[in-house]
Amino acid sequence: MNRIDHLFEEARQRQQVAFVPFLTAGDPDLETTFRVARLIADIGQEKNIPVLVELGFPYSDPLADGPTIQTSYAHSLDRGTTVPAIFESVKQFRQESSAPLAGMVSFSIVHRRRPEAFMKQAKDSGIDGLIIPDLPVEESEPLRTIANSLDLKLIQLVAPTTRPDRLPKIASSATGFLYYISVTGITGERRSLPVDLQKRVAELREQTRVPICVGFGVSEPEQVRSIAEIADGVIVGSALVRRVGEIGPDRDLAKIESFIRELIQPLAR
Repeated sequence: MNRIDHLFEEARQRQQVAFVPFLTAGDPDLETTFRVARLIADIGQEKNIPVLVELGFPYSDPLADGPTIQTSYAHSLDRGTTVPAIFESVKQFRQESSAPLAGMVSFSIVHRRRPEAFMKQAKDSGIDGLIIPDLPVEESEPLRTIANSLDLKLIQLVAPTTRPDRLPKIASSATGFLYYISVTGITGERRSLPVDLQKRVAELREQTRVPICVGFGVSEPEQVRSIAEIADGVIVGSALVRRVGEIGPDRDLAKIESFIRELIQPLAR
């Protein structure tokens, strides 16, 4: 069974909510990226919290990403991060951790390297699913066919601005989990979440049986607690990426560990 499916199936049986941290591959360097990923996975195991790591492939023209993630992508590219190097780092990660990995990648990167080749390399490296934010569901059938043949999950996104007539197609084609973007606009830390979030997630549940994870703007334990009451997973991006970007030359992860432990405490059972 695919690691993403296995994680959510076990979480459902145990009535748990998954924590989904987003990390930019290569900022400040690939070794640190995966040290942080292992640290978070280990904390999750210790606290009996399912962890699925979302890994951002740096891209020079990111979509929907706010200044924090844009800056991290720029730093990673400036340091020479490449797709083959990311895949190699994933292979090394797989020797030490079984935590599921979902890659967030622009379709231009997939297309440039040829979709079938890219997706096979992703699967062979140890990646369990892909999120391709600039690939409309209406144009995703060829990639879904390849993904299905590899047991690689193709994760779809839904936003508050998604037209109602498109929801059934997106929901029915989603595998792994459905990524619900909680706010209109770009990624970034926010002090509050939309008041109608519960209603929107409930409406989305009527359209799909796959788990629903909520992201964009989550940065505080109380927000994690609120989302955990209505969703199957809580995605945290900019708040974590910012702190990883502030790691000093000594690559001490103590502040990251403290932040994660406090942030995910509401998910502990």
